[in-house]
Amino acid sequence: AEYMGPFLVYSGCRLDMATKGDGKSKKGEKGEKRSGKKLEDALQSLDPTDSPQQDEGESVEMQEQSTEEPVPKEPTPEPVYDEPALSELIVIGFEGDKQKGLYHGEGEAKFAGGHEYKGQFSDGFMHGKGTYKWADGVVYEGDFTRNQVTGRGVYEWTDGSTYDGDVVVGKRHGQGTFKCKNNTMSYAGDWAMGKRHGKGRMEYDDQGQSFYDGDWVNNVRHGWGTRQYPSGNLYQGMWFNNVRHGEGTMKWVDRDQIYTGQWENGIQHGVGQHIWLLRRVHGSQYPLRNMYDGDFVNGLRHGYGTFYYANGAKYEGGWKNNMKHGKGKFTFKNGRIYEGAFERDHIVEYPEFTMDGSSSPDLSNIRTRTPLPMDNVSVQ
Repeated sequence: AEYMGPFLVYSGCRLDMATKGDGKSKKGEKGEKRSGKKLEDALQSLDPTDSPQQDEGESVEMQEQSTEEPVPKEPTPEPVYDEPALSELIVIGFEGDKQKGLYHGEGEAKFAGGHEYKGQFSDGFMHGKGTYKWADGVVYEGDFTRNQVTGRGVYEWTDGSTYDGDVVVGKRHGQGTFKCKNNTMSYAGDWAMGKRHGKGRMEYDDQGQSFYDGDWVNNVRHGWGTRQYPSGNLYQGMWFNNVRHGEGTMKWVDRDQIYTGQWENGIQHGVGQHIWLLRRVHGSQYPLRNMYDGDFVNGLRHGYGTFYYANGAKYEGGWKNNMKHGKGKFTFKNGRIYEGAFERDHIVEYPEFTMDGSSSPDLSNIRTRTPLPMDNVSVQ
């Protein structure tokens, strides 16, 4: 049997076409044995694999959450399809062209372990266009460079998943497109040594309705990107380690809400603006939205902020756990102003009084005042 050095580890050992029946000199045989011994010694620490390893799956990406609605879980990411390594190969059969005692031109080689190659050879190396099939059925078709899978080609795994694009020393590297079986999930964009890295678009369904388009770092969303969810809800902004983090805008199209501001670990946190779009009441002169502009903590209105009601009323002051709390100023629809303490969304002096901004309550028993020149009575 003829011996071929490991692919992807060395630049390559030529496939020596000499066989036992070629009548080599004893000196040549001894030299060849010494070379083989040195190569075997070097390989002892490499532990190459003979077939591609397919992990059961990546960890499910972190569920993204929102205080306004639970964001649906994303589909489970595709399993990790490792590019198979070309292991130590022993040639057990060859048919094809030869030149000066070396495989050269078109040929077919069969290797111990059930692996096969059909394609171009040059000076004893697999070099040029060819197809390599591992014993377990994984196939690569494309460019080879001196026994290395380098250039451009197509991987096809046994479940029908494919990769079409650039390859460097057997790894997806450069531009390429990966498609899961039945096109249930796909990624097109930049790769770096087998991982999504750079700019790329991941589609989580075969209709392209659920996707992420943006920056990737080592297989995770990281940087700037756009994520559209199965519901049609859309986030555009910064990501950190697969979650919304930094400045960004979320549109809940199914709830007519928009948030623009800071995010931390997937939820609203920091300074931001949340808008509730409302349907205009026939004949109404009021704007079509409620809006809060201020501080958020862990997805809740907390700290200092201003709430603009659709009917023209406004509250500015302290907030705690989504409720008016602390010192604040409420400007009613008619322009009258109440200043004082609030607790759990109620005026401390008038605990029975409620105000949702959509109607005009009775203010006859409330201590209010007319606006002063320094009061900002604008609702926008």
